[in-house]
Amino acid sequence: MNCMVFCGTVFHTHPEDISKKVNTGMWIIPQRTEQHRSFIRLLQGKKHLTKDELKKYGISPYRPVQWLIRGNVDNKTLWSLSAAMCYDSTDIKLAADLRDITDCFIVSAFNKDIGVFDTMAESMRYHMFGHIAIANCGMYGGSTVQAPYKEAHERIIVHSHGNMQASISLATLDLRKFSKIEDDRIKTPPAGYNGR
Repeated sequence: MNCMVFCGTVFHTHPEDISKKVNTGMWIIPQRTEQHRSFIRLLQGKKHLTKDELKKYGISPYRPVQWLIRGNVDNKTLWSLSAAMCYDSTDIKLAADLRDITDCFIVSAFNKDIGVFDTMAESMRYHMFGHIAIANCGMYGGSTVQAPYKEAHERIIVHSHGNMQASISLATLDLRKFSKIEDDRIKTPPAGYNGR
């Protein structure tokens, strides 16, 4: 495995209090040396919970850190990723905080309200000015990857809808495409955006 994975882990024991349950995502990042391969595993917590998570399942809020995953070569950052779990991604403060430092924002979702998340991806691709990837569960469908290109036919890179399905989409994303405002193919950036 030579790729990174961000996935939802649903409900499991709180890392600091075994009497509580949390909902988190997990980054799985490969590392390779000449002798062996290993994997870094990072939990991405979820701070904002739905009513069902709180009342029906007794889940506790838990997001002690917001991970930034960076690709570096010779001490130079080439790209930066961050992610959120489902309802946490609707926190506009989180999106605002990440805009100037992430090239791609990933959302792992288990959400029936496909229309809201489609609209959110459409809005966030512009306001965060970068790639937005929403991976919803196959039970509900509604996964998309979008970016702020000028032409409408280029903005939606992946779009998979329809419930009770398993789908795999492969796409090549130029994560540094929107870090500098120099390409005629990209939209005029939002107010206050000066690049990454």
